[in-house]
Amino acid sequence: KALSTVERGLYSDTRKQMTAQGGGGYTSSAIMGVVFSAGWTPCIGPVYGAILTMAASGGSVSEAGIMLGAYSLGLGIPFLATALLLDSAQNILRKLQRQMRKIELFSGGFLILIGLLVASGSLQNLSTQFVGNFAELSIEIEEAVTGIFGGDEIFVRGSDAPTTLAELAGSAPPVEGFEVGNLAPNFETVLADGTPISLHDLRGQVVALNFWATWCGPCRIEMPEFQKIFEKHGDDGFTILAVDNQESVEDVVGFAEELGLTFPLAMDERGDIQDQYGIFSYPSTYIIDRDGVIIQKHFGPLGVDQMEPMILDALAAS
Repeated sequence: KALSTVERGLYSDTRKQMTAQGGGGYTSSAIMGVVFSAGWTPCIGPVYGAILTMAASGGSVSEAGIMLGAYSLGLGIPFLATALLLDSAQNILRKLQRQMRKIELFSGGFLILIGLLVASGSLQNLSTQFVGNFAELSIEIEEAVTGIFGGDEIFVRGSDAPTTLAELAGSAPPVEGFEVGNLAPNFETVLADGTPISLHDLRGQVVALNFWATWCGPCRIEMPEFQKIFEKHGDDGFTILAVDNQESVEDVVGFAEELGLTFPLAMDERGDIQDQYGIFSYPSTYIIDRDGVIIQKHFGPLGVDQMEPMILDALAAS
């Protein structure tokens, strides 16, 4: 009985705090929005930081502004829609009110279940499984959208119209640049194991020049696919040079050991190579032929089924 009395007291106090007094205005609403957004900082922070990192490592202020604007719309539109539909939802809310006891029992049982999962350590395993499944779905959607808006660019020398890579021979020498059809700019760096390397060292091979980071979710899913294609065609004149974005050697080595990566991982601790190639999203991949010419580039993750045709065509044309 005492517990029920306390419960009723807390509930009535909460209802009192939530009751609108009619004295609010645009200013108080704006202040409430600021307080509310501050409470969401742990959720918003990682996305905000990732966008700023992308802008700082080769993007621009305008691109970062567009991304932040899109993200803000994604957060704000559901709240605006809820506010606009609030009057029409009154009947639904009244029906829910009549079922409040059942809702409370269900919510309490759900919280107990979550507590048991946390205590047993099972919640982390479930979280990992769901993250993997939803990440794959997210990547499939991203690839579909990227394909619609031109995520891939294919270069054919001496022609503005797409044709086969076998027709590349005999065209005028390309100029240096990071666009498709340009001679890939050379750079010098070191691999994660300390070995010096330059892009020119790889002339004579078809190269997948990949820009990535350990914090990039799509990169984490893409890397095992790269390992498969590297193991399959590494002896055919193909290699991968994956350039990390401004992270420590320890982070890169730990990431490689975790995923069992054996292809070359290059360091770019100051972001100079990212700037040189105008990288603003991760992962980004350039396919470079044996002569050092960029013949294709792709923004977003790549799988074996997507990458293998590119590699086979490049190997056959070289």
